[in-house]
Amino acid sequence: MVPSRYYINILHPYMVFFENLISYAQASYAYNWMTAFPWTHWSSDRPEWQDPNNVIIIWLWGSPVMLDVVPEKRKATLVIWYIESVGPLEGLCSDQKATLTRFLDYFKVPELVVVGFPSSEAFLRPYCRKVIHAPTGYNSFIMGTPDWEAPKDYDVGFCGLVTGRREWIMPALQKRFGKKFLHILNTFGQDRKRFYDRCRINLYIAHSMEPCYAPMRIWQSIASSSALVTEKRDVWPAVAGRHYVELPEAQEAHVDEFIDQVEQTLQFPLESIARRAHEELSQYTVGRSMEYIVAAVEGTETA
Repeated sequence: MVPSRYYINILHPYMVFFENLISYAQASYAYNWMTAFPWTHWSSDRPEWQDPNNVIIIWLWGSPVMLDVVPEKRKATLVIWYIESVGPLEGLCSDQKATLTRFLDYFKVPELVVVGFPSSEAFLRPYCRKVIHAPTGYNSFIMGTPDWEAPKDYDVGFCGLVTGRREWIMPALQKRFGKKFLHILNTFGQDRKRFYDRCRINLYIAHSMEPCYAPMRIWQSIASSSALVTEKRDVWPAVAGRHYVELPEAQEAHVDEFIDQVEQTLQFPLESIARRAHEELSQYTVGRSMEYIVAAVEGTETA
């Protein structure tokens, strides 16, 4: 694949997305047709905006202030990589709902909007000039590789803030598993991978009732030797039963039943699931992720 245009990724330097920023910047050494910048080092008066051969990809997260870097008149193709929660508004928590609502009207502006899952693409299609789904991409150097010999000191591991639905699920997990439950915060890259290596499963609990898995967590998951367990979600390109264990969605009134199901997953062939997930999904590298975007952009008219 030799693109006819030059691709510039602009990402938020916030620690949650720093792995993606470094991964895409590192990929530019292998692919001379792309690069990556932190949003804080970019502006609307950059000359790159006036080159019609450029494709500017803004990884949109949180505050709309990132859109301030987009000039009113431009020749470069604008692509939005939307990495927030997507789905029916009634299923999202208040912060997610406010963020998605804020951007829905804007999605007619860029030539292309990129999201992480087929169901997200289907939901956003009426709001976009063009929308595709693509993986954010795995980078073994940044995210790590599984340590299959690591001792399993914990049955269940979880990484993330205790917000939304997690406020009633996390205490139940802690009560049931006690010292066999590992909850980590603000831990990224190789450090997070080493924590997960010590767990038999890494469990994902969404903030709300959104239909999709978190886009970047798939690649973070396959970096360790623990097996992914998640509630029923759109986890493309992972396949339930092959790359991860799927559970019914937890209900607050029946949280103990959900914890029972989590406990039962410990009887599954977890290492074989984790090995298969790493072997097959690690093929979705940053370079392969860019192929999705390049294929969609090459036929897109510039503004």
